[in-house]
Amino acid sequence: MQIELLMERIQLPEEARECARKVDISEEEYIIYRDCLYHDLRDFLGKWKKKPDKLEWALKFYLLLSCDVYDEYQKAEIPDEVFDQTFYDITIWCEECFRKYGIYGLEEVWWLAQSVEMKLFRLGRLQFEPMVLEEDLIGKEECIKAGTEVLNVHIPAKEPLRMEECLKSFQKAETFFGRKKQIYVCDSWLLSPRLKEILPEESNIIQFQNLFEVVKVHERFPQAEQRVFQEVKEDKSLYPEQTTLQKNLKAYLLEGKQPGIGIGFIKNIYKYI
Repeated sequence: MQIELLMERIQLPEEARECARKVDISEEEYIIYRDCLYHDLRDFLGKWKKKPDKLEWALKFYLLLSCDVYDEYQKAEIPDEVFDQTFYDITIWCEECFRKYGIYGLEEVWWLAQSVEMKLFRLGRLQFEPMVLEEDLIGKEECIKAGTEVLNVHIPAKEPLRMEECLKSFQKAETFFGRKKQIYVCDSWLLSPRLKEILPEESNIIQFQNLFEVVKVHERFPQAEQRVFQEVKEDKSLYPEQTTLQKNLKAYLLEGKQPGIGIGFIKNIYKYI
């Protein structure tokens, strides 16, 4: 795939396309960094961080990588729709980079490496990452043992978390990964049971959370603030109140409380789809 077609297919803003066009990465440099990323991601990240124009460079580099990955998608007979949805993540993070720094580039290079290494796929509203569970998840009636193959569920930003669309994603995952009755796990602020103190039961977030049996909460990590307000402030009174969620979460934080991150699993998605 040519880079111009890729940028069109992932709906990259024209200003970001212009930025990518200006970055010069020789074929030799591309091959060196590509091989480094696939061989040792930690080493790649160390080299990347030393680049003076690392954000803009990363955008061009990941676009080039994605063009190569498209050939692998074709060989694996993965539908174009899945490719376009998966690599739309570049656009999401490019726009986030511009919001934070005023630069069209990429900062989330570790995260995006999961897509170019074909370890993560977006299927509709949700992303899925095959993984092996590292610790037991002990529910009320079920225990998912360490070493179990599961699908880790991720929730991309920028779209409402409508239950109908989420259930369609789970249906697609059952087919895409070729094994029925997958076990799904998720760790996210969206799974924090404490959100039930600030959101109504019929909210999209609570409906999504209720799909999972939440077995653990990491207490103090401020992921909710990062996602809802796009930053973490020491003075919680400075947070905006433009949405009901922002208003309610701000009040919750001002009481000295923190939602934390919930960890949960779904043993039988067929109860819902």
